[in-house]
This record gives sequence, structure tokens and C-alpha cells, in this order.
Amino acid sequence: MSRIIIWTIVGIVVVAGAIFIITAQKQKSQLGGGPLTDKAYENFIATNDKNLTSMTQAITDMKSKTTKPTPEQTALFTSFDTKLAEFKSAIDGLKNITGEKERVAAMSNVRTLRRDLTKMEHELSGNAPTK
Repeated sequence: MSRIIIWTIVGIVVVAGAIFIITAQKQKSQLGGGPLTDKAYENFIATNDKNLTSMTQAITDMKSKTTKPTPEQTALFTSFDTKLAEFKSAIDGLKNITGEKERVAAMSNVRTLRRDLTKMEHELSGNAPTK
């Protein structure tokens, strides 16, 4: 009786391991296993252009809603505007890059800037995540 239970457990572990290995390989190929295509690069630029437009609109709305900004809010607005200008120039710079390694590095920079801007936007709107 105990042999049946042991072999059943071993079988389940083997099947679970095989499933894990297969799904890990699929995820690896989907997450950038191949070279960066021109279409994917153009989609990245288009998506970030939309992000730039929405962030610009969001900061404009926040500024118009804030009647008497505190010194901290004023500093955040200034910092956000500076980072937004940097984000815009990074996106414009993406359009002129041709080498794949340079593109990947520039895309990483744009992602970092977008993440920073999103955090700042949350802080300004009062929806900052608590730590």
C-alpha cells in the first residue's frame, strides 16, 4: 500500500516538473528570446508617444485643479516637468537609432523614465502606494 502512495507522489512530482519546464521555455521565448524586430520597435515608440500624451494631459489637469500648491507640490510639478521633457527627448531619440544594441539600451532608458514619471504622477495625485 505504501509503495502505491510513494509512486503516485513521484509521478505527480515528475508531471509537475515537466509542466514547469515546458512553460518556462515558452515564457523565455515570449520575453525576448529572439531579435528585436522593426515592428516591435515601432510599436514601442507608438505606445510611449501615447504615454507621453496622456502624462502631459494628466499633469495639465492636476495643475489646473491645484489652486494653492504647497511648496512640496510645486517642487514635484517642477521635477515632473523636467522628467517629462527628458522622457520626450528620449522618445524622439528612439526614432533615430538603428543598431539593435543601441535600441535595446535606449528602450531600457525610456522604460526607466516612464516608471519614474508614473511614480511621480501617483505622488502628485495622492495615490502613491504605501510602503
